Amino acid sequence: MPEESQPNALHDRLRHADTAALAEAFAQHRQRLWRIVNFRLDRRMAGRIDPDDVLQETYLAAASASSITAETASLLRSFG
Repeated sequence: MPEESQPNALHDRLRHADTAALAEAFAQHRQRLWRIVNFRLDRRMAGRIDPDDVLQETYLAAASASSITAETASLLRSFG
């Protein structure tokens, strides 16, 4: 599959509530998401909350949703 069509294929799979696509998108963007959470996490909370925990909880919440919304798919695609 050509590289430029892969993000579109992943986006389509996300729009159709493919949980494997959600896992793939999180895996692809994990480092960037971690840096964002780490940067945004208030230093007073950093001793009690780990960015990895925030990402895990976010993934679990997204995966347990009845369907992945177009908004969620769009947000994940914006990290590409």
